[in-house]
This record gives sequence, structure tokens and C-alpha cells, in this order.
Amino acid sequence: MAVDWMWLGAVTDDGITVSANLTASDTTPRLAVSTEADMSSPTYFAGSASDATIGGHRIKIAAAGLDPRTRYWCQIELDAGLDTGFTGKFWTLPLDGSASSYTFGHVSCTETIPTQDITSGDAASVQLWSQTGTFFHLGDLHYLNDGTTGTVSLRAGYIDDQLNGAQLGKLFYAQPVVYIHDDHDFGDNNAIGTSASNANQNLAFRATVPHYPLADSTYGVGHSYQIGRVLVIATDLRSFRDANNATDDSSKTMMGDSSNNFDQKAWFKDQLDTARDSNCSAVVWLNSQVWPSDGTGLDNDEWHSFSTERQEIADYLNADPTYPKVIALAGDMHSSARKKDTDYSTAGDGVGSIDVFQCASLSKSGNYRGSSWDSGPVQGDGQFARLCFRETADGLWLDWETTDEPFTGSATERHWINYQISEPITPVVTDASSDLVADTFADGTSASKIRALV
Repeated sequence: MAVDWMWLGAVTDDGITVSANLTASDTTPRLAVSTEADMSSPTYFAGSASDATIGGHRIKIAAAGLDPRTRYWCQIELDAGLDTGFTGKFWTLPLDGSASSYTFGHVSCTETIPTQDITSGDAASVQLWSQTGTFFHLGDLHYLNDGTTGTVSLRAGYIDDQLNGAQLGKLFYAQPVVYIHDDHDFGDNNAIGTSASNANQNLAFRATVPHYPLADSTYGVGHSYQIGRVLVIATDLRSFRDANNATDDSSKTMMGDSSNNFDQKAWFKDQLDTARDSNCSAVVWLNSQVWPSDGTGLDNDEWHSFSTERQEIADYLNADPTYPKVIALAGDMHSSARKKDTDYSTAGDGVGSIDVFQCASLSKSGNYRGSSWDSGPVQGDGQFARLCFRETADGLWLDWETTDEPFTGSATERHWINYQISEPITPVVTDASSDLVADTFADGTSASKIRALV
């Protein structure tokens, strides 16, 4: 008996959730967590017996009572002892509301059993993915394109294919990974809410992915959590989606409204209110679709086809200038690109505008949507990005950098931008991680300056 794969997720200021698949059943699995890389003096957390109903032998174990802003290592203990083949690494989060720097990685669109290895590229690209506190995968984790009702095991089977491979598997236990699905890992190409795969995909997600508490216990995979002064909001843009070619009016929804089993759009607006009322300085919106699209490019599977709802969301932000800045990390488009201050509100005055950072494609050929990007689109695979919020004496700053073709040994282009998000608060966090000392951003900014938690 052994561990097939390991996935870290749902990290908090005092805990972590770990999912794994075992080669055989186990009745008493435990998670060992230690502050030492050699796993000395671990604390153990009990899990339930492995479950074969979803396919394979799944376990999911939560650890709690850990210290904030602390590095930990973890392994899974089975009947035969600790499985040393998989050692997870993570930092617990800073306390909500604290002035704390933090770095995210983000990507989307991973070919089924990819041939490129994100964990062993050139030095620059390895630094980009490994020196992150949390990694976001924004959909199309695979391209199974299964739009049938299928079986639960079929709907979850892609996890085994993807995470059991050397090309991708290490990413999911080298740091916590937050995942939302898009069309190809939800159902058919351009899948919508009526896809026959909807129910089983949602069931498979809940049983397999180490996720944060979901907005609804049954429908969709939307969720939110806070890191320091930043609220992360992940939305499900497939489970409730109307057809792309439906009439674009107030009844058409990508987000999901009161006509659905769960009104995700109302929940999303409530999350924006929460961010404002709790004095968050920024919102990171995990958005699997291209926001600043205009009908140019691949097809109509984009926010441009839902322009009425896009305007509704923009108007909601525009109505109150005290909402924190919204940073949208977008998926689906196989390109690297960015666009600041997108404003689709009726007023069009820039109040409540959204900055968009496109996370490119890890292992799919290039395509693009939209024609008004500030930078890019650079089409192609082998792309991913890093987003850093850093607290300084001047306030909260955003740094974003992406690279393309990192597995060739020479990154041909790097997108780079940094700007101030909000004013400082006291006290300002000034601690730095030794893991970032050798790293630099594209403008030469050293890791010791960015003070990012990894």
C-alpha cells in the first residue's frame, strides 16, 4: 500500500487540507505535520477510511491548530508507516486583516497527461512556480471533454492521470493549489449548466479536491477566503451557465442567478460587500473566462457573449467607490496578456474598474480573444505567472510577472508590471523569506525587497 498522488489545498492561518489517492484501502490513515523538513516531532491528524466510491481509494485529511505564517512539511501515514515518497510543503496564511505580503502563482489549460514538466524547466521558470505561497489552476486541468452522464469514477479519473504523472504531480504538493473547473474538465468544449456531466463533476470535485468551504453545499464550486488584506473570490462559470448563443439580455447568465439552484451572482456581490466592509485592500477574482473580450479571436465562449451581465457586475462595482480594487486572474485563453482598468459600467468613468491578468496556457497550443490588451497576447504553451502583493511603508503594492516558453531554456518574453493598490496600515510586515533571496523580478527588484511569503 502506498500513496499514488498528494494534493495540498484549503490552507488557512491555522490549518491545511490534504487529499490523496492510495494504491489500496486503508482504514486508519493519518496526516503527519512538522515544522522540520526531516519530519521530526510531527503532529498527527486522523483521517477517515479510504473511500473507493469515487474511483481509486481517496482520502482527505484536515489539520488544524497550526501557527500562522509558519512553514510546515507533511506526509501521510498508512498502515505501513509514513509514505516518504510524497512530502508536502506549505506556509500557513497570515492573520486576516494583517499587513502581510504574499505571492500567488496562476495558470490554466493543461493537456491531458502533459509532456512539459513545470517542475524542471530553466532556472527562471522554476523560480516563478516554486516561490509561491499558493498556486491557482483556473480550469481545464485536463481535456477529457466528457459531456456524458458517465460514472463518478470516470468524472474523477482525470485526477489520477494528471496528478500521478511526473510532469504535473509535484506542483500539487509543493504548495497548496486552488482549483476551479472550466469547460474541458467540466464537460464538452464550451460546456454549459445543462451538460449531462454537471452533477457528477460537482460530486467528483467535492470528493476529491481539498477545497475551501463552498458557497453552496451541492451546486457549483465557488468559494472565498482571505489572506491578510486580500480577499480571494473563486467563481464557477460553468455549472450555471446559459448557452453562449442565447439572447444577450438581463435573463442570460454565466455566473448563475435566482433562476438557478444557487444564486452565485448574488453571492459574488455579497463577497464584494464583505471585502469592502472588512477593509480589504484588494480582491483577487479567480475567473475562468476572458473578461476584456470584444468578440475578436477564437469563438464566443467569453464574457463578450454575456455583455449584459458583465455590465451588471461592473455597475455594481461602480456604484460605490469604496470597493477595494478587483484583480481578475483569467483562464481559458491560451495566451499571456494583461489589461488595467477595464470598465464595462454604464457610467464608464473608471470607478470600480477591474485589472485583468491572463494566465496563459501551460501545455496547449496558442489562441486568443480580444484585441485591446495593454500587453500581449503572447500565444502558446509553457506559460504561467506570479502575482505578488507586497506590503511596504508606502502601502500595498502589486507585482505581476509572467513568462512564456520557460521549458526551452530561454524565456522569449516576460510581462512585468507593478503599481500601488492602497495606503499603508500599521504595523507594516517586514520579514523576508530566505527562499526568495536569489530571486529577482523583471525590473531587477530583489526578493529581499518584495518580502513575499512563500
